[in-house]
Amino acid sequence: MKKIYDENNIYQNIGNNLKKLYSKISDKNYKNKTDKLEMVSSEIGISASFLQHIINGTNKNQRPSLPTLVAICNYFEINIDELLKDNNQKG
Repeated sequence: MKKIYDENNIYQNIGNNLKKLYSKISDKNYKNKTDKLEMVSSEIGISASFLQHIINGTNKNQRPSLPTLVAICNYFEINIDELLKDNNQKG
């Protein structure tokens, strides 16, 4: 039987997977962590604070739209299923 996910689990998966992808970006090309966050978010087309909220899951009232998720996937050159994947799922 397939497990049905609630919305909070889906966005938690997005945050966890995005955090892993973001951490793989080398810090060498940026002055500091804030510069890195601002540059990456700018290339995706969202604010640095919104990207930080998505990564940390700190703003439950503001969720990324489908176009934002597509932009994130395009930036990281991944399929959307990689962003939505539940890495804690057994089986």
